[in-house]
Amino acid sequence: MNKSARQILKQKLVAGGCLAAPGVYDGLSARIADPMNFDVLYLSGYGVSASLLAKPDAGFLTAENMVMRLTSLCEFLQTPLIADADTGFGGIAETQATVRAYEKAGAAGIQLANWGLIWSSIRSLPWPPPAPLCSKPINKSGR
Repeated sequence: MNKSARQILKQKLVAGGCLAAPGVYDGLSARIADPMNFDVLYLSGYGVSASLLAKPDAGFLTAENMVMRLTSLCEFLQTPLIADADTGFGGIAETQATVRAYEKAGAAGIQLANWGLIWSSIRSLPWPPPAPLCSKPINKSGR
């Protein structure tokens, strides 16, 4: 990835609006998506887990797995890439190391999840969710 990928992503985010960000998970999917003029690409943790390990996104994938895939993709991509960093793969020190490794590998952006907040919201929701709930954002109280 060229060195200005972060600057390009920042300019697009500052401009506002929606960005088209298709998910990629390996070299083939990234090579197909790269010349298609999308705003940004998204490296999916689930996609990498499924394609690399043949396992679901349930804690099997490591930061090292993601950094290896990220490095190989950023060597040729011209489109800025945002990468899934799960919850940082551990505590504060591990999250800091993950962010640094993703930056070094060439990620233009990183997505970190707060599973504590997500899980507390999910547990309080009825299952299956009623149709109107599916179209509304979920707040901290789960409503």
